[in-house]
Amino acid sequence: MQSDIIIWEFIKNVEQLIEHEVSSKSLLPASEDVFYWKHENLKYTNRGLVSDSGEGIIETRQNWLVIQHYISKLIRGWDKAFQLEDALANLRSGEEDPQKIVLSVYWQIAGAYFYSIPEKREAAYNQIVQRFIRDLEGGPQTIAIKIELTGIILEPDSILISETYLLRKPIREDIEVPVDITSRATSIYQNNFKWPTAILEGLLHNEHINPQELQEDIDKLLIVLRLWSSGNIDFLRYTISGDRVVGERLQHGINNAYKQSSELSYLVPSNKEREFKSFFNVLFAILPLNMYGSKKNESSITIALDRYTEAACEAGSLERKITNIMMGLEALFSTDGVEIAYKLRLRVAKFLSVFDKPALQMAELLKKGYDIRSKFSHGSILKIKEKTEYTKDSQFLVSLLDMLRLAIVAFIVLNLEKEEIIRLLDKAMINDQENERLNELSVKFEKRMGEGFQKANLK
Repeated sequence: MQSDIIIWEFIKNVEQLIEHEVSSKSLLPASEDVFYWKHENLKYTNRGLVSDSGEGIIETRQNWLVIQHYISKLIRGWDKAFQLEDALANLRSGEEDPQKIVLSVYWQIAGAYFYSIPEKREAAYNQIVQRFIRDLEGGPQTIAIKIELTGIILEPDSILISETYLLRKPIREDIEVPVDITSRATSIYQNNFKWPTAILEGLLHNEHINPQELQEDIDKLLIVLRLWSSGNIDFLRYTISGDRVVGERLQHGINNAYKQSSELSYLVPSNKEREFKSFFNVLFAILPLNMYGSKKNESSITIALDRYTEAACEAGSLERKITNIMMGLEALFSTDGVEIAYKLRLRVAKFLSVFDKPALQMAELLKKGYDIRSKFSHGSILKIKEKTEYTKDSQFLVSLLDMLRLAIVAFIVLNLEKEEIIRLLDKAMINDQENERLNELSVKFEKRMGEGFQKANLK
């Protein structure tokens, strides 16, 4: 008997069993109270989703889980289940227990029965059949990834940034999600949840996917997005879900929504979509393994990246953020404790001039930044008047962040070694030939970033 006939027969038998148990009313569904916010005039702005007002809604809904568990116990001694187990033993040589597979199939059938509208059950059953056959044949499972992000504002509704990932604006269905009241703290009644400013969704097709590798890929995604422009690019929550019917089904998620974070964000305008996609794909492909995940190690570039991330994403004082930025630049452009401020200012300004940054202006900003870093490191903070001057707009902080960001991107793309670039910078200040060598980095940079990428985003 063919595997599709076997599974379809089992589905119809399970459906009849469920209908019999439900119609007999020997067991009734439980009820649960769910809570969600209903928002009026929800719209997407340059701050992300905003709403004029919100109303807390409590609804009582049916919960079929008790009946599903009851029927799962009946399945264990059911002759139809034994027939499927025997068929599986002949069809599959894997190590999975046939009884475990049958129960897994049952739970997906029950889910389709109870939580799909009747008109869509057949389509849901058909998906189960297709996945069942695929799993028996050892085909790749599909992994769905959804990452709710902060810090990215989109002008286009969505950007297909690669064959795998789509970046889009959040919509009403992403935030008006019913939550079981009994499973959450009383804070659900407070309308203060953070909303994502963008959502990154991906579909991966792979037979053997390690959950740890998936989490490391998410780390990698966040690094690349943070390096496009200066903003608090972090995740509020993410979910990873596989679609196996036969074998272990991957389900994983992390909630990060209560973390205190920076309010800094950046916009991806429609006319920059091409450059954004180019940047994402090039950097995602070449990002060194030692910069993220389990293989990450301490080096000048990882220290600089950590300092950049903390300055851009973490909540904290202006002094702390600037101190982190200057420490990140020191990690890339300083080798000793002699005249650190002076050497750092000259080297960084010279390096950035290669990428069309005005050297004198950069040197002045760096001097102010290092003065703040020195004060903070020695236990002092800015006076109120000074802090007001630096925070009246965000450009001072963003300009310093951009210096570190550009340096990190250039080190990655050009595969620069710290000691080598420092020697070149020092010589280029007094030797025309070495200065020509330094300026060639700009040409190499644009060439390696590929067609369609412009330095404008790094200015």
